[in-house]
Amino acid sequence: MTLPPVGESARLFAEGFGLGQDQALMTAYLGPGPVPPLASPVDLPDLSGRPDALIMVAEYDPLRDSGLAYAERLRQAGIPTTTVVGTGHLHGTPGLTAAWAGARRWQDEQAAALSEAYHQ
Repeated sequence: MTLPPVGESARLFAEGFGLGQDQALMTAYLGPGPVPPLASPVDLPDLSGRPDALIMVAEYDPLRDSGLAYAERLRQAGIPTTTVVGTGHLHGTPGLTAAWAGARRWQDEQAAALSEAYHQ
């Protein structure tokens, strides 16, 4: 089970921080067998009708360029899309909120964007 790498970030940031075991992670998230189509929505042929989107990607993340490509495809499909690139952040930033103030700030930014989206 593999997903094709997207962009330069997939090559630059694929190793370290436990990210070199992508096959084991994919199986843990998706189960065994073929990759379901929604596992990589950037590859779907038609993105029309999707809800408004908030795409947050980390600067140092192998999935960054995939997220940016997905955001661009959503915009091309007419979906209101907000994209935030977490400068200085890495793939595991959400798991670092107990130890790093930068992670907490990024979490706060995400919470504020979601709150605004849901008018709360």
